[in-house]
Amino acid sequence: MSTEELKQAAKFMNEVGMAASMIEKGEEVPVNILLVGLPEEAEQGHQVVCSPMDMEEEGGFSEYIQLYYEIPIEIDGVDRINIFHAINEVNSLVPVGHFVYSAKKEQRERVYIRHTLSYDIDEELSPYVLCECIQSILEYSKLMEEILAGLASGMELEHVFKIEGLEPFMEV
Repeated sequence: MSTEELKQAAKFMNEVGMAASMIEKGEEVPVNILLVGLPEEAEQGHQVVCSPMDMEEEGGFSEYIQLYYEIPIEIDGVDRINIFHAINEVNSLVPVGHFVYSAKKEQRERVYIRHTLSYDIDEELSPYVLCECIQSILEYSKLMEEILAGLASGMELEHVFKIEGLEPFMEV
């Protein structure tokens, strides 16, 4: 995805009421990055990170852009088994992306959603498609944030699911 295409996508996102900006490839940033979020959340640094993936395949038919969003909630101290159950439950529902739990030593515990969007190498990525994908990621991330907030407050997972209108597909 070219720099110009990312700039056009940022312009489109801003025109439809999202908050979007672009960070161009440089010494500290290995690829162009598009940052998109809801205006009130973007001010707090909560944005979907969109980064084109350089697959370097000769003769390929697709290009890819990776979308990443970290759920903005502190989960240190929340029972990991409940987090895993919540992630499995929500992953069974979302049509876009998947949630992941990460607890690397140098970083705090966190849950994020990741999605890789593919598009025809001979076509430009439609900003409408990208915007719809980002909106879906933010919508499902809000659900995950509410579930994690319930768990962080000490609620039982079954009760949190009930409040969110979810019927677990497995025993919790």
